[in-house]
Amino acid sequence: MIRFKLIVAFIIAGVVTGGISNAGATCIGATPTWHSTPDRDSLATCVTNAISGDRIIVSSGTATWDSAVIWNSKNLTLIGAGIDRTIIISNAEIFQFGTGENPVANSSRITGFTLKCSAIPATSAARIQVAGRNWRIDNNKFDCAHVTSNQLGVYVRGSSKTSQSKGLIDSNSFYNARVLVQDYPGTSQRELNGTNHWSTPLGLGTDEAVYVEDNHFVLTVFGNVVDSNDAGRYVFRFNAVTDAYIEAHGIGNNEYRRGARKWEIYHNILNAAYRTPAFITFLRSGTGIVFNNTATGTFNAGYTIDHRRSYENNTQIGPCNGTSTWDGNNLTSGWLCRDQIGAGADSSTWPSGFAPPTQAAVPAYFFLNTRNGLNAPVEINPQANMHIIPNRSFYDYLPSFDGRTGVGSGKISSRPSTCQVGTGYWAIDEGEWNSLNAGPDGRFYKCSAANMWSLYYTPYTYPHPLRNTEVITPPAQPGGLTAH
Repeated sequence: MIRFKLIVAFIIAGVVTGGISNAGATCIGATPTWHSTPDRDSLATCVTNAISGDRIIVSSGTATWDSAVIWNSKNLTLIGAGIDRTIIISNAEIFQFGTGENPVANSSRITGFTLKCSAIPATSAARIQVAGRNWRIDNNKFDCAHVTSNQLGVYVRGSSKTSQSKGLIDSNSFYNARVLVQDYPGTSQRELNGTNHWSTPLGLGTDEAVYVEDNHFVLTVFGNVVDSNDAGRYVFRFNAVTDAYIEAHGIGNNEYRRGARKWEIYHNILNAAYRTPAFITFLRSGTGIVFNNTATGTFNAGYTIDHRRSYENNTQIGPCNGTSTWDGNNLTSGWLCRDQIGAGADSSTWPSGFAPPTQAAVPAYFFLNTRNGLNAPVEINPQANMHIIPNRSFYDYLPSFDGRTGVGSGKISSRPSTCQVGTGYWAIDEGEWNSLNAGPDGRFYKCSAANMWSLYYTPYTYPHPLRNTEVITPPAQPGGLTAH
């Protein structure tokens, strides 16, 4: 069930109204609580003065910024007066935190703002850029509804070779804005040296990912609502999407950059209401789980998977055809192609030379996804079907499941007693991970050896534990806080 609730609801006395200039910053208070007007200089002063663990309460009003407020060495909570009450308009980034080489600003939180694109936004600028671990961005509005291209609402851009980003993006509204998850963007062999983002455990069903849950996305322009590459990991769940699709990028053209590492996509509602989105999902790298998603309306394609190097030449590492050292070359086709659908962990961190580590094959699983009320099988780009093979690269749902191929679903008592290695089964009467649902929530078994079922996946706790501090009620605003 999708819930759209604005949980942060509070009134701050002494409201700032109308336009705000930058002539004379207004930041007052002391550790642990600071108060600011929404102009950039005031808020930047509070960020500078605050120490890790402090919170900064921003009054209502509208301000236009020309550069971001940045912090990398402290954990701060920024609390606006609520959606459409504290409004910041900018053509540039607005907030950037935790993005240093060894980020320590991990548990910062931004809540209660409207972050609005200016009339002609720079498409490379995000409203919020973040890295690090255990941060939260919630109950905000990303408003680019008036622009003609899809903008970056939240840009998760990892900056560490050995630490993966993780955090929570929840209960926000996105209008012509999206989430992009990238971990370490190595663009050369030298920059990839020593990176471990593809050699650490996959972590299905753990908190080792960027979680995007209970958000509302509306696009009036072409584009996706979430995307990933550079070993990014995301979980996209319990969201409502209008006129857009879900994506994960692979190794691109003329690049050394790695593809998306992991995706878990479930319990989302996608509706093609006024436009015809290109896909429902468009996944081109990595592995994961896609289940219980509902799509209605007209989409050009459905739950689609692809691999570009099957049919395009990457001028840095070559196509996947049996000649590139980046690939497994276990078959004459080049399979397992580096980072393709169904690719898992590297055997080691990336070396300094030109002999990349071997990569394991870890199939993806799709089940109980619908399109206009009917079961929706996975669609493979025909140009990539020499590398993306059913029941090897991925397993898809079969309503009549006998354990030999695909994925089944039902009560645990109905699971076949015999099975072929790699097949899967979703047991609907087991698993407790959704605290908002009475009764069992389901969990996934994999055939790990001939006729042997093993528990493989249970979704991570929902709602995400970082939402335990949901309601923020700031103290009354002190006197002396005025706009200049």
